[in-house]
Amino acid sequence: MIHPTAHRSIWGLTALALGAATLVACAAEPDAAEVSGDLTALSTGTGLHADYFGNQSLTAPAVLARTDATVNFNWGSGSPAPSIPTDHFSVRWTGQVEALATQTYTFSTISDDGVRLWVNGQQLINNWTDHAATRNSGTIALTAGRRYDIRLELYENAGNATAQLFWATSSQPRQIVPQAQLYLPAASGTDGGAAARIPKLNRSGVAVAILVAANGQQTLAIRAEPGFPRRRRLRRGRRR
Repeated sequence: MIHPTAHRSIWGLTALALGAATLVACAAEPDAAEVSGDLTALSTGTGLHADYFGNQSLTAPAVLARTDATVNFNWGSGSPAPSIPTDHFSVRWTGQVEALATQTYTFSTISDDGVRLWVNGQQLINNWTDHAATRNSGTIALTAGRRYDIRLELYENAGNATAQLFWATSSQPRQIVPQAQLYLPAASGTDGGAAARIPKLNRSGVAVAILVAANGQQTLAIRAEPGFPRRRRLRRGRRR
């Protein structure tokens, strides 16, 4: 029986057993600004894997492999590293990008020279030509809290070299895709790696879901979008 004073809205809490894992979800309807802030706090990205090649065609083997926190480089007439020539090199960045909101994202690049970009297997940018610093863009719909495969390729012929990766939405101005939203390639059978911690429901009731593998070694934080599922109200009960 519900206590007579329990007349305020509270959020539903559901636990479902799914084979070897347990899905725990709590629902709410926070405003978009607070959702974005909370998702940023939960993000734990370290950047993208980068393979640098001593040729323009991305031909293996790579002369340098490293993690780049972001893609925000203006090498000018120099090179990315001492082992890489100043001209006639190429780079491939791979990993995952985590969306902050359920919106249509505009990904854009500034490149010198050729550039190609794929997000979730969809090619958004294809300007595989010699050119001075040029902006290119493409759009894709993403869901808050989900991680999507991303691949960015660049080649440098001669002269100056630039590589920058941006994103924007109708509510977020264009910015370099931040390190916290970029992850190394997911291992086989995972969805981008485990969350750093299980988030708490804040005072606005930001919705979260935690998928915990039975062996306890994989924990995936999934942030539910605003308004799904709908909040439920507990009505005032009567004592008997």
